[in-house]
Amino acid sequence: MKSEYPGIAIIILNWNSWRDTLECLETVLKSDYPNFRVILIDNASADNSYVHIYRWCTGQPDEPINSQFPDLIYPLVNKPLDICIGKILNRKYSLNSDIGNSRILLMENDENSGFAVANNIGIRVACEQFNPDFYVLLNNDTVIRPNTISELVRHAIDNPDFAALQSAIYKYDQPGQIANAGGTILPWGQTKYYKSIQSGTLHPITFINGCALCLPRKSIEKFGQLTEQFFFGEEDFEFSMRMKRAGQKMGCVADSKVFHKIGISSHLYLDKKIEKKVLLFALNRIVDMKNFYSHWIWLIWRLFFILYFFYLYRVRYRVSLKSTLYLLGLIYSWSGKMNDVHKDTVEPILHQAGL
Repeated sequence: MKSEYPGIAIIILNWNSWRDTLECLETVLKSDYPNFRVILIDNASADNSYVHIYRWCTGQPDEPINSQFPDLIYPLVNKPLDICIGKILNRKYSLNSDIGNSRILLMENDENSGFAVANNIGIRVACEQFNPDFYVLLNNDTVIRPNTISELVRHAIDNPDFAALQSAIYKYDQPGQIANAGGTILPWGQTKYYKSIQSGTLHPITFINGCALCLPRKSIEKFGQLTEQFFFGEEDFEFSMRMKRAGQKMGCVADSKVFHKIGISSHLYLDKKIEKKVLLFALNRIVDMKNFYSHWIWLIWRLFFILYFFYLYRVRYRVSLKSTLYLLGLIYSWSGKMNDVHKDTVEPILHQAGL
């Protein structure tokens, strides 16, 4: 690895989706940026993901990679890869050997600790093992171009006053269409995605998406890691609100392109149930805004925000009136009691809702 280039840690999480992860890794390892390591954390998958990924690393894949982007996948990178093996037990990590020149740290988590906790563990591992200058959090259900990482890093170096950057996110199955180029936070606690961006630009944003997120080391040192208040979702919104409140700049790099299989991770966890998805989003956002509003403003805002969810359930998703009122009652009741939306706190609510 070339020390004249700032060091990068690319942190990727896997949960029951090893095929997506291997497709992602093939493109990441073809990056034209020369000084990076990948920290791959398997979040206690039930589909033998860890073994499949390990076998791929050693050059003994269990099946070929099928991709909509064969030009980005093939030819495959040479294997076996130089890897370092690690374990995460009770959110503390250990490595089986010295990291050396390993390109990939393959770590097996003893629990599905969610997006924020697992990424924060990855950040801690990277900080203690090789202290990178930048951290890139990348969804495993993505495919990237050879210059995706280098464009992120180039703009981060050239614009040190930006606290965080993201790639432009394109739809995997419609690669000419932008899913989001960041967005803006609206006054009532919602977000609006930008659906276009001019080539060659760094576009200022106030909402940054966690799909492909670049954080300089100094930002983490100054503002902290991702919030661990939430098990699934909301981390990027909370981070964006924190940066906005601190007066920090964020941006989307137009020429850093990522192709994302939109909704794969949420479908895995939420079983494609729209009632479950909306309920979890509502609890996340309402609990999150306690951090940013005074108590009385939050109480008033919550009433109006719940009306928005009435519209979602009844008008957009055609949920029955009886079910809608019951779900909104749960959201109203539980959001007043909760200060976090962890897995062990939200699952009894989902059970009560019959989801």
